[in-house]
Amino acid sequence: MKKDETADNELMIFLKYLLSEALVVGDKILATQLQATIKCLSNFRHYDLKRVLNSLRADYKLRSCYVAYLTRCKRSLLAFNHKYEKLLAELTRDQEMLNKYMISMMTRLFLEKHQRVLLKFVVDFQSLVLFDEKSDLLERFLTAKHAAMRQDVMWKDATEPQLQEARLCMERMIMSHIYLYAMYPNGDGDTSRDRLLEEHMQKLSAVITPDHRDLRIPSIYQNECPWLAAQKELIMINAFKTPEDKLGCVARCCSTIMTLLSLSLTCNTANHSAVPVADDLVPVLLYVIIQSGTPNLLSTIQYIESYCCKNNDSASFAADGCYKNAKIDGEVWYWWTQFVAAVNFIKSMDYKE
Repeated sequence: MKKDETADNELMIFLKYLLSEALVVGDKILATQLQATIKCLSNFRHYDLKRVLNSLRADYKLRSCYVAYLTRCKRSLLAFNHKYEKLLAELTRDQEMLNKYMISMMTRLFLEKHQRVLLKFVVDFQSLVLFDEKSDLLERFLTAKHAAMRQDVMWKDATEPQLQEARLCMERMIMSHIYLYAMYPNGDGDTSRDRLLEEHMQKLSAVITPDHRDLRIPSIYQNECPWLAAQKELIMINAFKTPEDKLGCVARCCSTIMTLLSLSLTCNTANHSAVPVADDLVPVLLYVIIQSGTPNLLSTIQYIESYCCKNNDSASFAADGCYKNAKIDGEVWYWWTQFVAAVNFIKSMDYKE
């Protein structure tokens, strides 16, 4: 009898423990159910409670086959649901790509109708010398063409998101016509400057290590070295023509580094909630830039700061004296600031280990 009483007490203690956990986490439904269960079981004598538990155990055994069947059905439904969600995501992605392609083709047709005006703009752009004048001319031309697009017959029923996507497509197409003049306004002078920095980084890449005196990357962050995913994002910067797209490459590079640093920190510390800080990013960013050997960095920085930071119509004036495009959030500008500072620091690095 004492053994039965002990088992009963252990059961009540266990239920009360579950009740306390439910109250701590604020699960009111579970807490209510447990309170009702405890109240119900407290009315049973030890012998009756034992009979109830034995009856429940026997009933569970009888239902075990059905429970296994339900488990298999649930597993099958979960697998089907996963496939369905994956297929739906693929269809959604295909739809987005199709919409972008259609908008791109319609934008191309629109610009072909204004080919003469576009050629005149290219000539006018080449004749200008100052970056501010070029940036203002580009913005005025884009604004005028976007306004004309809204009045065009093909675009009269377009939604606002479609018009914004069309503006982005139009900007990319127009920038492809003036890219070389905007990217290298000084011609051979700009390419020579870029070549010098590229040669400097090649020499640095031969001696640079995570433990270099100018980097001193902590060992807990070196698991993912040489951070190839971030290097690939940065190398892609020359594949894009618009300053916003190039800026996006820099932002993805920095965010990828932070993701890899977080992964290394999680693997090497007991505190899984710890996150890397900005001071952890800079040395790794220096290493990634040097090892990637990305060409034309100085011209790219000049290009972005000339045509993306100074946009009077759709920008807000920042405390650092740079106009910031309203389409680009503050996080991207933070990554850009870190990137520019890193490139400037690389220019002063020597080849000593």
